[in-house]
Amino acid sequence: ENDVVVADTDNRTLESMGTMSVIRMGQEWTQGEGCGGDSALGEKAAGENTEALREVVEQTDMVVVIAALGGGAGSGTARVVAKLARDAGTTTMFLVTLPFSFEGGWRRNLAQESLESLRRMVDAVIALPNDLLFNTLKADTPMREAFTLADNMLAESLASLARIAVADGLIPADFATFRNVLKESSATSLLGIGRGS
Repeated sequence: ENDVVVADTDNRTLESMGTMSVIRMGQEWTQGEGCGGDSALGEKAAGENTEALREVVEQTDMVVVIAALGGGAGSGTARVVAKLARDAGTTTMFLVTLPFSFEGGWRRNLAQESLESLRRMVDAVIALPNDLLFNTLKADTPMREAFTLADNMLAESLASLARIAVADGLIPADFATFRNVLKESSATSLLGIGRGS
């Protein structure tokens, strides 16, 4: 049993995952390449691996899915995983990033459509707009560095969620409480991270 499973259509990305469990999606459709921003292709690729994805969501009480919306694999696969988790009755939280403005309007529109679809299907969605980084980035920050910082923001957000679930603080939040809050249909999920001295 694996705690972390990585699914993608791009073999180069998957080869960098080391010993993590991977699902190579859509090899017939993409020949191990990415989806080129085509979310329908991403959905077909995920559909080719439905059984492997279903096994992941059915063998746990809660699934946290991290995806970059606005591209093919992220947006397309998110819909498939969300449906599988809903059908399995698995508590599901999506932690997603939204594209930088400089990535273009069509990516932002695709991300927004995917986000709205996810909100209707899963227990909780926390969206992290990459553009929030511009509040702290210098105007001449190289694009590669901006994407690295977006990844770091996502990792810090996930670590913060994990700390909430296991922390011994003034307000106890055990796993069952955490899961029940997510199941509350009227709940709105927000995440804030701050630093002080």
